[in-house]
Order: sequence, then C-alpha cells, then structure tokens
Amino acid sequence: MITVSHLSKSYGRRTVVDDLSFELVAGRITGFVGPNGAGKSTTMRMMVGLARPDAGRVTYDGATFAELAHPARTIGAVLDARAMHPGRSARNHLRAIAALGSLPSGRVDEVLHTVGLDDAGGQRVGGFSLGMRQRLAIAGALLGDPHILMLDEPANGLDPDGIRWLRTMLTDFATAGGTVFVSSHFIAELATFADDLVVVGNGRLITAEPLVRTLERDPGRTLEDIVLDLTRHTARHTAA
Repeated sequence: MITVSHLSKSYGRRTVVDDLSFELVAGRITGFVGPNGAGKSTTMRMMVGLARPDAGRVTYDGATFAELAHPARTIGAVLDARAMHPGRSARNHLRAIAALGSLPSGRVDEVLHTVGLDDAGGQRVGGFSLGMRQRLAIAGALLGDPHILMLDEPANGLDPDGIRWLRTMLTDFATAGGTVFVSSHFIAELATFADDLVVVGNGRLITAEPLVRTLERDPGRTLEDIVLDLTRHTARHTAA
C-alpha cells in the first residue's frame, strides 16, 4: 500500500500541490491525469524524495521513502527520460545506475532485453531517439527488480509498436503483483489498461477511484471526454 497523505508544495506564492491525498494498491495500474500545471510531476518527485513537501507525507507500507532499506529494489522511477549522459553507451548508462544503487551488474543485459534494446547496448545514448531513451529509462527503473513502478509520461516518443509494448509490460508487471503509477496525457490509451484513476487540477484532488467508476459518471462518453470535463475549470498554462 502506498499512501499519499495531505501532500502540499509551494514555490514562492504559487501552490503547486495542495493537500493531496490518495492511495495505491498492489496488483493494479493507476493512471495519474490532469492538465499541464496540475502538479503531477511535482507530486511524483515528492513521492521519491526528489522534492521536499511543505506538508504531508508519503509512505510505502508505513515507511517513508527515506526509511526504505533498499529504495532501488522497492521503487523503479522514470521522471525524466532525458536525464542521460549522451556520451555513454546504453549499457554503461545502466552499469552506472546499478553501481549507484548497489545492484548486480548482471541485470544490465537482462533489462536491455526486457525493453527491446538488445542490439543497442553498445550505442551512445546521444544518438538515441526519444522513444529509445524512454525504453532505456524504463530499463534503468527495472534494474532493481522493484515491486513498484512510477513513470511520468512514459509513452512520449514511442511509436505505436512501442506503446503496445509499454501497455503489455505494465499489465504483466501488475498481474505479477506489482504496483504501477503512471502519469499520461494519452488518456484514451490509459483507458485500455489502467485499473484506477487519480485526477488532479490546480494541485488538488478531483477524484481517485476505479476507472470503471469514472466511466460510469457519463455512460457512452469516452474517458478522455469525461476527464476533460472534470478538469476543464482547473487548467493552467504553466507546467509543474
């Protein structure tokens, strides 16, 4: 169980996340949606200790991120697929992550295979497309064989085959008992595989519920239309 309790974060006079609470459970995929500037990325950064909340806390089975004995073996996160040294090969990029997380280097070739980059391990990251960087970033998240995946816009840059691969991989991960928390602007795609939905706007919770319940709000309409209606009056023009 992952519990987000009354999380708040401000930058100067601007409140980015405002008293946000929701829960995530094992074996399910939770989509995290809202307009640009809704506070999604900031929330995810606070969940993995990259930003300090002004109030509230996040716990993993009762422990905060800082209290986890082996965070890389608990949570695999991708918050920015561009955060890679362009001069390193894909394999060396993963070896560096493994060394920092005290993870076995033997996992490197395993995760390259998992994400479909077997033949690109020796290539420099600087020559990768955004879609290949997304796959490599996910490989890094999988290195510790975690039971939680937290992904911020992982479908960006993926072609249709890549999106189908991502959907299958996340579904298999959750079916095996893992917890998936994924933000995305591709709401129609989320509708094909998510179990639950957390919708935010202006940093505040709009709803957190099973996806089928969201669809029941207006039978016959698409999830995309329903979510856009829920967030219509909370859109900002600046990203958080």
